Amino acid sequence: MEDGAIAIDPQKAKATIDNVFDGYYSVTLETKQENLIADIDKIEITDKRFYILDRRNCVISIFDKNGFYISKIDRKGQGPDEYLDIADFAISDTLVYVLSRIEKKLFIYTETGAFVKSYVLDDFYDYFHIEGKELFLYSNYSNSKLYNIIVANLNEDAISYSKEFLPFLKNQSFSFTPTPFNKTTENELLVCQQYDYCIYNLNKGFISKECNLEFITKDKIPPNFEREGFDKIYTELSNKSVVTRVTHVNKHNDILYVVYNFEHNRYITKIGKTTLTAETLKLELNDIYPFVFATPVMFHEGYLVGYLHAAHILPFNSRFESDKNNDRSLSEEDNPVLFFHKFK
Repeated sequence: MEDGAIAIDPQKAKATIDNVFDGYYSVTLETKQENLIADIDKIEITDKRFYILDRRNCVISIFDKNGFYISKIDRKGQGPDEYLDIADFAISDTLVYVLSRIEKKLFIYTETGAFVKSYVLDDFYDYFHIEGKELFLYSNYSNSKLYNIIVANLNEDAISYSKEFLPFLKNQSFSFTPTPFNKTTENELLVCQQYDYCIYNLNKGFISKECNLEFITKDKIPPNFEREGFDKIYTELSNKSVVTRVTHVNKHNDILYVVYNFEHNRYITKIGKTTLTAETLKLELNDIYPFVFATPVMFHEGYLVGYLHAAHILPFNSRFESDKNNDRSLSEEDNPVLFFHKFK
């Protein structure tokens, strides 16, 4: 567009699925009485493990790459080594970092759930990302500092704060999902916010604009949405034909992929960084990749990672190679199935 933004019209989604994806595989998560998953709110993937957050149960379940259950972090309580909630979590050097927004604390556990230590935070934060000893905290327009991103360092006994990015006008006390942090295949950290069509790049402690998007839709986000208040804006936009945010973003082979919701459907747009062309695909049931409509959770190493509850799969298919049941068929009581769709 004239202002440099990349125009995206989800109502003209004409990309073919085999022009975006090149195969997929699935992993059925083992189901046991001690590891039942109500929902998947976040996934962290390492060389050998899947770490899966279930906020409703305040549990992080750990599986191997074949979907077999290993252990879990289940330390909800009021003791000094226990958390009251899990707003977010991350993995670093085989340790599990757990953010409790209610307590303004960051807890550290081993993979077996043993308590290591905790840090007291200076404000309320909803999400975080960790790189070595560098900590990126995100507030969701909801702290007293009036900055969404705070850069800090994990010292031996305390946290030191160094930089602040993305200021906002007032504390909204309103939370959104999912995480704004997206680690790309090219090892960059991209950030996308609610009601903001700009994608930011956090690189070596500095922030820059990766690109501006402009969604061509019937309704628009009010330019003064912060002043109006998020309670009001959220209600006003709930039934509008508008994209409220980019939910997931990745950069892979000089192509930017953005995932977003529009009119109760999910879309992915493939943007050529050099050609500035945009191809959009509606993620819906199809014959080639029947489960591409799985709920997106993250990008990982050239794959779009999503999940479906077993009950949502059964109407289409009950058999998966990684299934753990004796007859190799799913039941409604089984844990969700992960899907990995490979980009072309």
